[in-house]
Amino acid sequence: MANPTRNRLIKLIHVARRQLAMDDPSYRANLRHVSGKTSCADMTEAELKRVLARLQQLGFVLKRTPGKPYRGPIAELRKLQAIWITMGQHRILDDASDAALNRWIARMAGVEAHQWLSRAQARRLLEALKAWHRRELLQRLAQQGRAPHTDASGQPAGYHAIIRQYQEAL
Repeated sequence: MANPTRNRLIKLIHVARRQLAMDDPSYRANLRHVSGKTSCADMTEAELKRVLARLQQLGFVLKRTPGKPYRGPIAELRKLQAIWITMGQHRILDDASDAALNRWIARMAGVEAHQWLSRAQARRLLEALKAWHRRELLQRLAQQGRAPHTDASGQPAGYHAIIRQYQEAL
């Protein structure tokens, strides 16, 4: 099964090679230096990321194609940021800054910056952040001796219902 993230990294590496005007021996030497391999096809996703980072150190700059602005997972990133800020307001986070969010994204998704996220990665991060936030609020409700709202099956309600319940009590 094709890995879209891996394929995207390979494409970016080839764009970087052209942008840096690297001849084949120099290109292969850089690949070998970073990964021990001379072909992107033989590399893991982590190795490809290290190669791309090395090419950026050498001066590669990702440029947007005129007429095709980078859109990426904008809606998901805005939601991530909104939840992160809310978690800060709920005093779940010690640092609710954008920089802290970017560090969390990088750690969780294995990317250097949120701009490198695929839409699927952003959605997974969004669900993980919501789950974390919900767990923390359920724990706080329990500590306050308040039973959480429940769904039809008697389980604690979903994310938005728990957020509303918690905020009503503030």
